[in-house]
Amino acid sequence: MASQAGAEAPSLPRYLRLAKNLRGVYAHAPGERHEPHLRWLLRRLHYRDAGAAPPAPRGLEPLYYPQWLTHAAEEAAEEMRSNGVPLQLAHSILLSLAYGVPLLLTPGAYKLLEETGLVAHVIKGPSSLDARSARLHMRIAGYSVLDFLEPAAEEAAAHLAAYKPLAELTEKRKKTAQEDAKRYWRIAGQGEAPRIAYLEHLHAAPGTAPRLTGPTERILLAIPVAYILHEHA
Repeated sequence: MASQAGAEAPSLPRYLRLAKNLRGVYAHAPGERHEPHLRWLLRRLHYRDAGAAPPAPRGLEPLYYPQWLTHAAEEAAEEMRSNGVPLQLAHSILLSLAYGVPLLLTPGAYKLLEETGLVAHVIKGPSSLDARSARLHMRIAGYSVLDFLEPAAEEAAAHLAAYKPLAELTEKRKKTAQEDAKRYWRIAGQGEAPRIAYLEHLHAAPGTAPRLTGPTERILLAIPVAYILHEHA
């Protein structure tokens, strides 16, 4: 993925429209045959209900950082890349926080994040959900993101500003994710497929994270939540 530096940032009205209407940020692994998952998603969510980091697949809204986040997000994404996270996935994670929506991950993208140690907690369930249940759990993932957004960002900013160890914050956030996982009682334990994942990305950007404590940048310190797309019939 090309850097977003220099890309035209969305105007405030456009940013607010996108943040209001987006259902999630779609992401796949480099080289993954992801089109069946994308077709399934577009049939369920309709045009422009989902976005992606550029270059966005056809049918998805290309997402850019608002101007007040661009520099901080670029720096964080580059450090995550240097620690083994593919750049487009790094941007996808940060964009999901910038727009306050969940990630919509293909199985390949989830596997990559798991391999790079970014999965803090996972809920396993059925390998396929009907359309109604899938939409419900994508919506619930959206509630998780929004409910975490302010408290998680504020807590992380205070923790880092006090120069406390990042590992302490990571452990606390894992416990928060485990508590929040109760929302997904309808599918939890009903199968072995990863369905909902809580991510911890700060340890992949330990040098940048302490510089994200400003009133706008701290949104990038919140807890990313992902819905994993297994349905593609």
